Amino acid sequence: QIRNLEAENAAVRSQCAALKQEKTTLAKQYGHLRTAKVDVDRKADDMTKKMDMEEEFFDIIDGEFSDWSWAKWCGAPVVLREIASEARLGLTALAQLRHPCLVSIFGFLSRPTDQLVVVAEATVSCLKDVVAVALDSDRYLTKREQIDLAIDCAAGTAYLHSAPRHVHGNLSSQTVRVTAHLAGKLCLLESSNEKSIESDLHDLGVVLSELISGLQSDSTSDMLDVITDSKLKHVCTSLLTNE
Repeated sequence: QIRNLEAENAAVRSQCAALKQEKTTLAKQYGHLRTAKVDVDRKADDMTKKMDMEEEFFDIIDGEFSDWSWAKWCGAPVVLREIASEARLGLTALAQLRHPCLVSIFGFLSRPTDQLVVVAEATVSCLKDVVAVALDSDRYLTKREQIDLAIDCAAGTAYLHSAPRHVHGNLSSQTVRVTAHLAGKLCLLESSNEKSIESDLHDLGVVLSELISGLQSDSTSDMLDVITDSKLKHVCTSLLTNE
């Protein structure tokens, strides 16, 4: 029995040593990731502070600037959007915001005309088109995909409403952008501060109802009737009624 206990003790010691080694390795990896994140954040901050970008650093894929144009900036895909110059003041504040569920605004390109070109993070499509394509292909989004997208929409909205508060004002399935990995991001280029947080929450309820029901209807009651999950229906109903 003593020999058996000694053997078990030796095995436990060996496992502890292996776990300590694994912990050390993970700590090193975590340190590298933190360093990389700090470096990325610093570059993003430097880029945002500069704001005005040099046009020669861009490879315009679509040729001339259009309402939405794809481009590459320092090798990374971005989108370019023309806006009126007077809209810059409001977008400058929004360009300071950084969150995984927001489309990042990287800076601006000045044009000879009164138009200003905004450089923003590239995404694949809007949520409305993703839902429509999924329905047409007879393979709608799985419940996990729906919930993940719903969480992204809610997280982006919650971040906007945190201090200092910002109101999107134009939240819809068309202003929620979707990445190639089915991550949802709120697009700030079409935001408006003319509405309230309550209206944002109502609009979020409409977006979630469209996403979960698969319908794009003017009647929210039609969408709610299709939602069978009681918890999800309760969340959407609460948002729509501002409860």
